Amino acid sequence: MMNSFTDFLTATPEQMGVTSESLIRFLKKLEDIDIPMHSAIVMRHDKIIMETYYKPYDRNTLHRMFSITKSLVSLGIGLLEEEGKLSLDDQIIKYFPEKLPLEGVHPYIEAMTIRDMLRMASAHDKTTFKVMLIDDWVRTFFAVTPNHVPGTCFSYDTSSTHTLAALVEKLSGMELLNYLRSNFLDELDFSKDAYCMKDPVGVSMGGSGLMATPYDLLKIMYVIAHKGIYNGKQLLPANYLKEATTKQIDNYSKSATFEEMQGYGYQFWCTTHNGIVCYGMGGQLALYLPEKDLILITTADTQGRQGGVQLIYDTFWETVYPSLSDCPIMPDTSLNAKTNDDTNVNVTDNAIDNATDNVTDNATDITTDNAADNISGSQESLANYVTSRQLMYLHGADTSPIMHLINNKIFLLDNNKMGFTNITLSFDDIDTKKCTIGQIDYSNISGTHTLKFAIGTNFIQQFPFYNYKTAVSGTWCREDTFLIKAHLIDECIGNIFIQLIFKNDTVTMMMRKFEETMFQEFDGIVSGKMIK
Repeated sequence: MMNSFTDFLTATPEQMGVTSESLIRFLKKLEDIDIPMHSAIVMRHDKIIMETYYKPYDRNTLHRMFSITKSLVSLGIGLLEEEGKLSLDDQIIKYFPEKLPLEGVHPYIEAMTIRDMLRMASAHDKTTFKVMLIDDWVRTFFAVTPNHVPGTCFSYDTSSTHTLAALVEKLSGMELLNYLRSNFLDELDFSKDAYCMKDPVGVSMGGSGLMATPYDLLKIMYVIAHKGIYNGKQLLPANYLKEATTKQIDNYSKSATFEEMQGYGYQFWCTTHNGIVCYGMGGQLALYLPEKDLILITTADTQGRQGGVQLIYDTFWETVYPSLSDCPIMPDTSLNAKTNDDTNVNVTDNAIDNATDNVTDNATDITTDNAADNISGSQESLANYVTSRQLMYLHGADTSPIMHLINNKIFLLDNNKMGFTNITLSFDDIDTKKCTIGQIDYSNISGTHTLKFAIGTNFIQQFPFYNYKTAVSGTWCREDTFLIKAHLIDECIGNIFIQLIFKNDTVTMMMRKFEETMFQEFDGIVSGKMIK
C-alpha cells in the first residue's frame, strides 16, 4: 500500500475517458486569449491524465493561493468541531473577549456565530482590516461597526475567515498550517516548505496567505473527493465535509461572475455542472466534479484581465467537458506511466476492464489502425505540449529605428505623484539585427534602481527594492513605443506595465500595476525631456 502521494498514478487521457486533443485545445485556447497560466493538472478516476507548469514554475514551486486558504481554515474548524472544542452555532465573541471594544459590543457582532462566518454571512459587508488600518486584524473584526444582521445574506468578508484562522490557532495552540499538518496534511505528504503568511501581529493570514504547490492542492481535493478518507483512515470528518461542500447560502445577487453565483458552502464555492471549488484570486482553482469524478487544478494570474477566471471555467466547459466519456476511449497501456501498487486508487484495473467491456460497437469501431494512430499522435502531441510551456511574455518587434536616438539617454521627468525623477532605457547588442536584452534604470523616492528585461522571452530577477521574484519581458509595440511587462511570481502575484512613448526629445511614461496591496508608485503617467 502506498504511504505517500509522491506516487500518484498516471494514465493516458483516453484510458480515463478524455481525449488528449481536448486537453490540448483547453491549454492552447487559454494562451490564445492571453490568460497567463502558471500550471494546470487534470485528474480523473484518481489518476493524473495531464500536468503542466509554465517555466519558471515547476511542480515544486510554491505559489500564492490567495483565498484557497479559506477552504483550509474551514477544514480546521471542522476538525475542531470533531474534537468537541467548538460548536458551529457558538457566538464568536465567546472566544475573543480580549479583542472586544471597551465601549461594548454591537448587537450584530454579539449575535454572530461561527456558522454565519463560515457561510460568508457575517455582519460586515467589507473586509474590516481594510477599513480600520491597525496591526491587529482580528480586533478590527469586532471593532468596525457592522451594517446588517448576521446570518441573513452573503457578503464576502476576508476578515471573517482571518478571525476563524485565529480561532483555530487559539483553540489548537498551534499555527494554522501546523495544526492541519498534524491532523491530515502530513499524511498526504504535503510540501514540507509550504507555509502561511502572517498578519502584522503574527496570526496566519487565513483569508489569503497560503504558499503551496498545485500538487498540494490536488492532494487536498483528492481527500475531499474521497469524503475525507485516505489509506482507509478518516482524516477529515465526513459529515462536516458534506455540509461544507453543499450550498449553505445563496450568493446570486452578490457575486461578480456567473460561476460565482451558484451558491456557497463553508468557505467552498459551488459551481455550474454540480461542482465544488476552492477559489483564490487570479485563477487559483481546485475544482471537483463529483458526477464526472474529475479534479482540475489551475494556478494563474488573471488580475487586470476582467472576467479572466470565468474564461478559465468557460474554456474548460467548452473543450474538455464535452469530451468526457464514461468509458475508456481505446485503452492504451503502452503510455501508462506507472504500474506499481494501485491500492490507493478507487478505479482499479478491473474497473477499467469492466468499463472496456461496456464500450459500444461504435466506440469499438474507432480502434482501427488509423484511429489508433490518431490517438497515439494526440497523446504524443499532448506530452510535447505540456513539457514546453513557459510563462507568457510580450510579443512584438525586436528593434526600432529610433533605438539609436534614445539608447542610454537620460530623461528628466516632470514633477509627479509617483515620485519618479528620471529614467534611462538601454539595450544590449543594439548594432545587431536582433536585440535580446535591455534594462530600464530609474530613480524614485526609494532610490536608483535597474530592472532588466528580455525580448522574445522573460528575464528572471528580483524586483528592485521589493525583492520579489519577477519575470520581465519587453517589446516595441510601435516604432515610437516600448512596453515592459513584469510578472510578479512570488508571495506577491501580479503584473506591472511600463509603457514608454518617445516623441522628438521627450518621453511619456505610462505605468499601471495589477497587484493587491503594493507597488502604488507604478500607477500613473508622467512626461520628461532628454538631457542632451
